[in-house]
Amino acid sequence: MSKLRSKLAAATGLVLAAGVLPVIFAAPAQATPYHCMKYLDDKGYRVGPKVEGACNLDEGSCILELGKLHVAQAVKLEACYRIHKK
Repeated sequence: MSKLRSKLAAATGLVLAAGVLPVIFAAPAQATPYHCMKYLDDKGYRVGPKVEGACNLDEGSCILELGKLHVAQAVKLEACYRIHKK
């Protein structure tokens, strides 16, 4: 009976390790320009070439370019933050 218990314990340990290790060593989530554009679309802004261009810039430049497109302050800050959010 003790052999069966030790085999069950080993199998349980392997199953737990297989489920936990990928979570521990997973890379942090990385946002992309798509997330910026999707957020703007969700907020009702038309996403065309100018918005796409802004979302492909670094965060600071994105904010400036979206400002030129009259995107509300809070919306452009969140949209551009989503480019590099981790």
